[in-house]
Amino acid sequence: MKTRKEEDTAQSWCLKNEIFIYPVPVNNSTLKIEINNKGTKKMGKIVFYSKPKQKDPKWWNRVRELYMILYNANHIPTTTPIP
Repeated sequence: MKTRKEEDTAQSWCLKNEIFIYPVPVNNSTLKIEINNKGTKKMGKIVFYSKPKQKDPKWWNRVRELYMILYNANHIPTTTPIP
């Protein structure tokens, strides 16, 4: 489980690098998640309820998870040179 600060760092990095993740309505009660990476869009296959019940997966948790995945896969960590 990542901390909220780590999730915020990942989301901030993605936004600065033009990677946007957001819900797209399928109909009145369901949605899918889309990733827009510098204009290249990819729609997810999983359908979420827009107002999930307690046992249902939450679309907003998936958005946070995807930001973390993309951040960890693409950012280049800065290192401090050893004197």
